[in-house]
Amino acid sequence: MKPLSVGNIVSAGLRIYRDNFGIYFRIALLAYLWIFAPIVIFTVALISIISVALGQISGNIGLYVLILVVGIVALAYSSARYAAMSGLLARLAYKEVGEQPETIAEAKRHTKPRMWDFWIAGILTALIGFGAGLAYMIVYGVVVGIVGAIAGQNAVWLPILVMVILSIAGILGVFWLSSRLFLFELPLAVEDGIKAGGSVGKSWEISKGAVGRIQLVLLVSFLISIPIFIATSIISSIAQAIIGGVLGNISPELGAVAIIVFSIASTLASGALMIPFWQSIKAVIYHDLKVRREGMGFDLRK
Repeated sequence: MKPLSVGNIVSAGLRIYRDNFGIYFRIALLAYLWIFAPIVIFTVALISIISVALGQISGNIGLYVLILVVGIVALAYSSARYAAMSGLLARLAYKEVGEQPETIAEAKRHTKPRMWDFWIAGILTALIGFGAGLAYMIVYGVVVGIVGAIAGQNAVWLPILVMVILSIAGILGVFWLSSRLFLFELPLAVEDGIKAGGSVGKSWEISKGAVGRIQLVLLVSFLISIPIFIATSIISSIAQAIIGGVLGNISPELGAVAIIVFSIASTLASGALMIPFWQSIKAVIYHDLKVRREGMGFDLRK
Protein backbone atom coordinates (compact mmCIF):
# COMPACT_ATOMS: atom_id res chain seq x y z
CA MET A 1 0.00 0.00 0.00
CA LYS A 2 1.36 3.43 -0.95
CA PRO A 3 1.74 6.02 1.80
CA LEU A 4 -0.76 8.81 2.06
CA SER A 5 0.39 12.08 0.54
CA VAL A 6 1.15 15.02 2.78
CA GLY A 7 -2.01 16.72 1.54
CA ASN A 8 -4.16 13.68 2.34
CA ILE A 9 -2.76 13.44 5.86
CA VAL A 10 -3.36 17.11 6.62
CA SER A 11 -6.82 17.05 5.01
CA ALA A 12 -7.82 14.00 7.04
CA GLY A 13 -6.56 15.61 10.23
CA LEU A 14 -8.46 18.80 9.49
CA ARG A 15 -11.66 16.87 8.75
CA ILE A 16 -11.47 14.96 12.03
CA TYR A 17 -10.74 18.18 13.90
CA ARG A 18 -13.66 19.99 12.25
CA ASP A 19 -16.18 17.20 12.66
CA ASN A 20 -15.43 16.73 16.36
CA PHE A 21 -14.48 20.29 17.25
CA GLY A 22 -16.92 20.77 20.15
CA ILE A 23 -15.98 17.53 21.94
CA TYR A 24 -12.25 17.88 21.36
CA PHE A 25 -12.19 21.53 22.41
CA ARG A 26 -13.89 20.78 25.74
CA ILE A 27 -11.42 17.99 26.50
CA ALA A 28 -8.44 20.17 25.59
CA LEU A 29 -9.72 23.12 27.63
CA LEU A 30 -10.23 20.87 30.66
CA ALA A 31 -6.69 19.55 30.19
CA TYR A 32 -5.33 23.10 30.28
CA LEU A 33 -7.40 23.96 33.34
CA TRP A 34 -5.97 20.95 35.16
CA ILE A 35 -2.41 22.12 34.65
CA PHE A 36 -2.94 25.85 35.11
CA ALA A 37 -3.68 26.10 38.87
CA PRO A 38 -0.63 24.07 40.05
CA ILE A 39 1.64 26.18 37.85
CA VAL A 40 0.32 29.32 39.56
CA ILE A 41 0.82 27.78 43.03
CA PHE A 42 4.34 26.62 42.18
CA THR A 43 5.34 29.98 40.65
CA VAL A 44 3.97 32.08 43.54
CA ALA A 45 5.62 29.86 46.15
CA LEU A 46 8.98 29.92 44.37
CA ILE A 47 8.92 33.71 43.95
CA SER A 48 7.94 34.10 47.62
CA ILE A 49 10.85 31.89 48.78
CA ILE A 50 13.34 33.86 46.69
CA SER A 51 11.90 37.17 47.92
CA VAL A 52 12.10 36.09 51.59
CA ALA A 53 15.66 34.80 51.12
CA LEU A 54 16.71 38.14 49.59
CA GLY A 55 14.96 40.08 52.34
CA GLN A 56 12.57 41.75 49.95
CA ILE A 57 9.52 40.56 51.88
CA SER A 58 9.02 39.18 55.38
CA GLY A 59 7.39 35.85 56.12
CA ASN A 60 7.85 32.28 57.26
CA ILE A 61 10.06 30.68 54.62
CA GLY A 62 9.14 27.22 55.94
CA LEU A 63 5.51 27.85 55.02
CA TYR A 64 6.47 28.88 51.51
CA VAL A 65 8.68 25.79 51.15
CA LEU A 66 5.72 23.63 52.20
CA ILE A 67 3.51 25.38 49.64
CA LEU A 68 6.24 24.81 47.03
CA VAL A 69 6.35 21.08 47.80
CA VAL A 70 2.56 20.90 47.57
CA GLY A 71 2.76 22.79 44.28
CA ILE A 72 5.35 20.35 42.89
CA VAL A 73 3.22 17.32 43.82
CA ALA A 74 0.10 18.98 42.42
CA LEU A 75 1.98 19.95 39.26
CA ALA A 76 3.15 16.36 38.73
CA TYR A 77 -0.39 15.02 39.16
CA SER A 78 -2.03 17.68 37.02
CA SER A 79 0.57 17.31 34.25
CA ALA A 80 -0.16 13.57 34.28
CA ARG A 81 -3.87 14.35 33.90
CA TYR A 82 -3.00 16.74 31.07
CA ALA A 83 -0.90 14.07 29.35
CA ALA A 84 -3.71 11.50 29.72
CA MET A 85 -6.22 13.92 28.18
CA SER A 86 -3.87 14.58 25.28
CA GLY A 87 -3.66 10.82 24.85
CA LEU A 88 -7.45 10.66 25.01
CA LEU A 89 -7.69 13.14 22.13
CA ALA A 90 -5.17 11.12 20.14
CA ARG A 91 -7.13 7.89 20.69
CA LEU A 92 -10.47 9.47 19.74
CA ALA A 93 -8.93 10.86 16.56
CA TYR A 94 -7.20 7.56 15.76
CA LYS A 95 -10.47 5.67 16.07
CA GLU A 96 -12.11 8.21 13.76
CA VAL A 97 -9.42 7.57 11.16
CA GLY A 98 -10.09 3.83 11.34
CA GLU A 99 -13.85 4.42 11.14
CA GLN A 100 -14.33 2.73 14.51
CA PRO A 101 -15.31 5.78 16.59
CA GLU A 102 -15.45 5.50 20.36
CA THR A 103 -17.34 7.50 22.93
CA ILE A 104 -15.35 9.49 25.45
CA ALA A 105 -16.24 6.98 28.16
CA GLU A 106 -15.00 4.07 26.04
CA ALA A 107 -11.74 5.84 25.20
CA LYS A 108 -11.15 6.83 28.83
CA ARG A 109 -11.32 3.20 29.90
CA HIS A 110 -8.12 2.74 27.93
CA THR A 111 -6.29 6.03 28.61
CA LYS A 112 -7.18 6.93 32.20
CA PRO A 113 -5.48 3.90 33.83
CA ARG A 114 -2.34 4.81 31.87
CA MET A 115 -2.19 8.38 33.15
CA TRP A 116 1.24 8.00 34.75
CA ASP A 117 2.55 6.11 31.73
CA PHE A 118 1.65 9.09 29.54
CA TRP A 119 3.45 11.34 32.02
CA ILE A 120 6.55 9.13 32.12
CA ALA A 121 6.58 8.89 28.32
CA GLY A 122 6.59 12.69 28.14
CA ILE A 123 9.42 12.87 30.69
CA LEU A 124 11.45 10.26 28.77
CA THR A 125 10.96 12.19 25.54
CA ALA A 126 12.08 15.41 27.22
CA LEU A 127 15.13 13.69 28.72
CA ILE A 128 16.10 12.28 25.33
CA GLY A 129 15.86 15.74 23.84
CA PHE A 130 17.81 17.26 26.74
CA GLY A 131 20.51 14.61 26.52
CA ALA A 132 20.87 15.05 22.77
CA GLY A 133 21.05 18.82 23.17
CA LEU A 134 23.68 18.56 25.92
CA ALA A 135 25.79 16.16 23.84
CA TYR A 136 25.54 18.50 20.87
CA MET A 137 26.65 21.51 22.93
CA ILE A 138 29.66 19.58 24.26
CA VAL A 139 30.69 18.42 20.77
CA TYR A 140 30.10 21.92 19.40
CA GLY A 141 32.30 23.53 22.05
CA VAL A 142 35.08 20.97 21.75
CA VAL A 143 35.22 21.00 17.94
CA VAL A 144 35.09 24.80 17.66
CA GLY A 145 37.73 25.12 20.40
CA ILE A 146 40.08 22.65 18.70
CA VAL A 147 39.63 24.19 15.25
CA GLY A 148 40.13 27.68 16.67
CA ALA A 149 43.32 26.62 18.43
CA ILE A 150 44.70 24.96 15.30
CA ALA A 151 43.73 27.77 12.92
CA GLY A 152 45.02 30.56 15.14
CA GLN A 153 45.36 33.99 13.56
CA ASN A 154 46.21 32.60 10.14
CA ALA A 155 42.71 31.32 9.33
CA VAL A 156 40.16 33.20 11.43
CA TRP A 157 37.47 32.24 8.93
CA LEU A 158 37.86 28.53 9.59
CA PRO A 159 36.28 28.46 13.10
CA ILE A 160 33.41 30.61 11.78
CA LEU A 161 32.85 28.17 8.92
CA VAL A 162 32.88 25.23 11.35
CA MET A 163 30.40 27.04 13.60
CA VAL A 164 28.04 27.60 10.65
CA ILE A 165 28.30 23.95 9.58
CA LEU A 166 27.72 22.67 13.11
CA SER A 167 24.77 25.05 13.58
CA ILE A 168 23.11 23.78 10.39
CA ALA A 169 23.80 20.20 11.49
CA GLY A 170 22.25 20.99 14.88
CA ILE A 171 19.07 22.39 13.31
CA LEU A 172 18.75 19.37 11.03
CA GLY A 173 19.36 17.13 14.04
CA VAL A 174 16.54 18.80 15.96
CA PHE A 175 14.17 18.23 13.03
CA TRP A 176 15.24 14.59 12.72
CA LEU A 177 14.95 13.83 16.44
CA SER A 178 11.59 15.61 16.78
CA SER A 179 10.21 13.54 13.89
CA ARG A 180 11.37 10.27 15.46
CA LEU A 181 9.75 11.17 18.80
CA PHE A 182 6.72 13.07 17.46
CA LEU A 183 4.34 10.12 17.92
CA PHE A 184 5.57 9.14 21.38
CA GLU A 185 2.14 8.97 23.06
CA LEU A 186 0.19 7.39 20.18
CA PRO A 187 1.19 3.74 20.80
CA LEU A 188 0.31 4.15 24.46
CA ALA A 189 -3.03 5.68 23.52
CA VAL A 190 -4.12 3.05 21.01
CA GLU A 191 -2.16 -0.16 21.62
CA ASP A 192 -2.72 -2.82 24.27
CA GLY A 193 -0.02 -4.11 26.58
CA ILE A 194 2.45 -1.27 26.10
CA LYS A 195 4.18 0.92 28.69
CA ALA A 196 5.82 4.35 28.62
CA GLY A 197 9.25 3.21 27.44
CA GLY A 198 7.73 0.91 24.84
CA SER A 199 5.57 3.75 23.53
CA VAL A 200 8.60 5.99 22.97
CA GLY A 201 10.43 3.08 21.37
CA LYS A 202 7.47 2.38 19.10
CA SER A 203 7.48 6.00 17.91
CA TRP A 204 11.18 5.67 17.14
CA GLU A 205 10.63 2.40 15.29
CA ILE A 206 7.57 3.27 13.25
CA SER A 207 8.92 6.66 12.13
CA LYS A 208 12.07 5.11 10.66
CA GLY A 209 12.40 6.12 7.03
CA ALA A 210 9.49 8.58 7.27
CA VAL A 211 11.30 11.59 8.74
CA GLY A 212 11.12 13.69 5.58
CA ARG A 213 7.40 13.11 5.11
CA ILE A 214 6.65 13.80 8.78
CA GLN A 215 8.58 17.06 8.52
CA LEU A 216 6.56 18.10 5.46
CA VAL A 217 3.33 17.31 7.31
CA LEU A 218 4.50 19.38 10.27
CA LEU A 219 5.45 22.28 8.00
CA VAL A 220 2.09 22.31 6.21
CA SER A 221 0.19 21.92 9.50
CA PHE A 222 2.20 24.76 11.04
CA LEU A 223 1.42 27.04 8.09
CA ILE A 224 -2.28 26.20 8.46
CA SER A 225 -2.18 27.01 12.18
CA ILE A 226 -0.60 30.45 11.65
CA PRO A 227 -3.87 32.19 10.55
CA ILE A 228 -5.66 30.67 13.56
CA PHE A 229 -2.95 32.00 15.88
CA ILE A 230 -3.00 35.44 14.27
CA ALA A 231 -6.81 35.64 14.40
CA THR A 232 -7.00 34.64 18.07
CA SER A 233 -4.20 37.08 18.95
CA ILE A 234 -5.95 39.98 17.20
CA ILE A 235 -9.29 39.18 18.82
CA SER A 236 -7.65 38.84 22.23
CA SER A 237 -5.77 42.15 21.87
CA ILE A 238 -8.90 44.03 20.78
CA ALA A 239 -10.96 42.51 23.61
CA GLN A 240 -8.28 43.34 26.18
CA ALA A 241 -8.12 46.94 24.96
CA ILE A 242 -11.91 47.29 25.19
CA ILE A 243 -12.12 45.66 28.63
CA GLY A 244 -9.17 47.69 29.91
CA GLY A 245 -10.65 50.92 28.57
CA VAL A 246 -14.15 50.37 29.96
CA LEU A 247 -13.20 49.05 33.39
CA GLY A 248 -10.13 51.29 33.61
CA ASN A 249 -12.39 54.33 33.66
CA ILE A 250 -14.17 52.87 36.67
CA SER A 251 -11.04 51.68 38.47
CA PRO A 252 -7.47 51.32 37.12
CA GLU A 253 -6.88 48.37 39.45
CA LEU A 254 -10.06 46.63 38.30
CA GLY A 255 -9.09 47.21 34.68
CA ALA A 256 -5.62 45.72 35.24
CA VAL A 257 -7.02 42.64 36.97
CA ALA A 258 -9.64 42.18 34.24
CA ILE A 259 -6.97 42.35 31.54
CA ILE A 260 -4.84 39.74 33.34
CA VAL A 261 -7.81 37.41 33.81
CA PHE A 262 -8.90 37.77 30.19
CA SER A 263 -5.32 37.27 28.97
CA ILE A 264 -5.10 34.00 30.91
CA ALA A 265 -8.49 32.86 29.62
CA SER A 266 -7.60 33.66 26.01
CA THR A 267 -4.28 31.81 26.35
CA LEU A 268 -6.09 28.73 27.64
CA ALA A 269 -8.66 28.95 24.85
CA SER A 270 -5.96 29.35 22.18
CA GLY A 271 -4.13 26.30 23.47
CA ALA A 272 -7.36 24.32 23.58
CA LEU A 273 -7.98 25.24 19.94
CA MET A 274 -4.64 23.87 18.74
CA ILE A 275 -4.07 20.68 20.77
CA PRO A 276 -6.91 18.70 19.11
CA PHE A 277 -5.65 19.77 15.67
CA TRP A 278 -2.14 18.48 16.32
CA GLN A 279 -3.37 15.28 17.98
CA SER A 280 -5.59 14.64 14.96
CA ILE A 281 -2.61 15.09 12.64
CA LYS A 282 -0.57 12.71 14.80
CA ALA A 283 -3.35 10.14 14.72
CA VAL A 284 -3.52 10.17 10.92
CA ILE A 285 0.26 9.88 10.58
CA TYR A 286 0.41 6.98 13.04
CA HIS A 287 -2.48 5.17 11.41
CA ASP A 288 -0.93 5.58 7.97
CA LEU A 289 2.46 4.24 9.12
CA LYS A 290 0.82 1.39 11.00
CA VAL A 291 -1.31 0.39 8.00
CA ARG A 292 1.70 0.17 5.72
CA ARG A 293 4.13 -1.43 8.15
CA GLU A 294 1.88 -3.80 10.07
CA GLY A 295 -0.61 -4.71 7.35
CA MET A 296 -3.84 -3.52 8.94
CA GLY A 297 -5.45 -3.65 5.51
CA PHE A 298 -7.42 -0.41 5.69
CA ASP A 299 -7.55 2.16 2.92
CA LEU A 300 -7.52 5.65 4.41
CA ARG A 301 -8.17 7.27 1.04
CA LYS A 302 -11.84 6.38 1.10
